[in-house]
Amino acid sequence: MNAFNKCSLNLLGVYITEKTTKLLKQNKITFKVSLNSSKISIKNTVEKIFGFCVLSVVIIRVKGKQMKRLKNKRRAFRSNWKKAIVSIKNVF
Repeated sequence: MNAFNKCSLNLLGVYITEKTTKLLKQNKITFKVSLNSSKISIKNTVEKIFGFCVLSVVIIRVKGKQMKRLKNKRRAFRSNWKKAIVSIKNVF
């Protein structure tokens, strides 16, 4: 496993919504991250991959929603996930 693959295990992708595009004006980028990642590992990963100077990291756990009921009347849920809001130095 090379260094890029090891680092990218924490980051699953950039999370883009209307709210997160407004946060870009405040120099904050939102990522979808793995459930076992910590603030320090996310900070190190973003600094290595993107080359940004990270000021702070805020992690939010998002609870999975209930999906429509299946044919056999059982409840089904989407899985829980984490998002990280990363504040960076003025780049944009």
